[in-house]
Amino acid sequence: MKKLKLLLAILLFTSILSAQSGGSVGVTDAISSSMGNTYITNSTGVYSIGKNPANLMFSEDNHFEFATVLPFPNFGVYAGADFMTFEEFNYYFGGEEVNGEVQGRYLTDEDKTNLKNLFEEGGVTTIGASINYFSFMYKADKDIGAFGFSISDNFGFSFDFPAGIVDLALEGNPIGSVYSFDGARVRASYYRDYTLSYAREFTDLFDGTFEMFSVGLSMKIIQGFAYIETERMNSSIETGPNSQLITKGDVLIHSAFSPDFGVEYDFDSTDVGESNVSPFPTPAGSGFGVDLGFAAKLDDIWTFGLAITDIGSINFTERVAQYKSDKALILEDISNQEERDSLSEVLKGEGSLVDEVSSALPTALRMGASARIDQLVGQFPGTLLVALDYNQGFNNKIRNSTTPRFSLGAEWRPFASWPIRTGFSFGGRDGAAWSLGTGVDFGVLEMNISAFRFGNLLAANNASKFSVAFGSRWKF
Repeated sequence: MKKLKLLLAILLFTSILSAQSGGSVGVTDAISSSMGNTYITNSTGVYSIGKNPANLMFSEDNHFEFATVLPFPNFGVYAGADFMTFEEFNYYFGGEEVNGEVQGRYLTDEDKTNLKNLFEEGGVTTIGASINYFSFMYKADKDIGAFGFSISDNFGFSFDFPAGIVDLALEGNPIGSVYSFDGARVRASYYRDYTLSYAREFTDLFDGTFEMFSVGLSMKIIQGFAYIETERMNSSIETGPNSQLITKGDVLIHSAFSPDFGVEYDFDSTDVGESNVSPFPTPAGSGFGVDLGFAAKLDDIWTFGLAITDIGSINFTERVAQYKSDKALILEDISNQEERDSLSEVLKGEGSLVDEVSSALPTALRMGASARIDQLVGQFPGTLLVALDYNQGFNNKIRNSTTPRFSLGAEWRPFASWPIRTGFSFGGRDGAAWSLGTGVDFGVLEMNISAFRFGNLLAANNASKFSVAFGSRWKF
């Protein structure tokens, strides 16, 4: 049971890291997320900023809109794991009530086997949130173009959990056992981006091929407040024939925090002062990013889009630490404190302050197409838009994946003021998901709510992931 408590402590520790430094895993605005995170051609107005800036030109001439914290902000949250349901987590780590007190659960041999099976292929835990404090856009006309601006905070955390950690916690280290921690990876970030966008129409270049063709560009100034990333983890523990521990350390981890957070490193005696968290913390680093997008409206039915987003990087220079290990160690006497300290240093790495570390943004290629079904078939009750997206990440940074993701979304408006949205997403880090959402559109004010994993809401405790988003915008 003590070993299981240690395992739980590891999970809780990583959750604490996410609360400090977090990100936005699988979370977009409420409209896009309700359509299976489909947005390349169907996002418009302020919601096109960060997805496809060329879509700013989809608005009517002399159109203005903005989003702020009133009546409520655009906010999304995501949490879950791909290997364990909430019910299973509560069973194994939530304890049980004995004589009115919650105590740790004693696991039977069957429980241990089932728990090991859950972690057999390892697993990934993710937590993320994003909030948009303010955004606006204005389209003048096709010659002057459209302008947009946005301020958002993004929090994200991801932990790749190797099976070796659970095996060690449950089985100990019998003679001949070998536990590998290859693939263990922590990624966490908290940053704020200030995005300025511009789009313009270039339809005349295509001699009547398109009803409308536009190009959009977004430039982002990014402030990084916290950052943790495992660059390399290939450590292992082996128990030899005489019960000696043969350990191999191959670790490289970087972290950086705003000076206002008061984060202390165990190897550094510098007085960092008290934590002084405010709405405008001192950045730990800064960076620059670019989005480039294209949108083509073929006719009243078909629209196509392409965008490359988050081209750039963040450079961290404040409170930057490096944990590094590249050596092996044999422990003959585990009861010896000095040997235990050496073991800890080999496995987690030796810490030191470094001048700077750079992290790439989650660069991705996005392509999509959409069709107005009501225009295609005629005599349709209301309007129906169906959109298909393909997303390809170029790295595995937080909020990104090199595994391709496809999504299919639909928005049906039986009445102009009442949209009903649904969608499906496949691949990527999120896996398969069924989404559902709705809203109200009063013309001047629009409000929306969605559940990216609506199927998981229906499953309740049998679900392993949870995601909701809501938001509002004003249109003039």
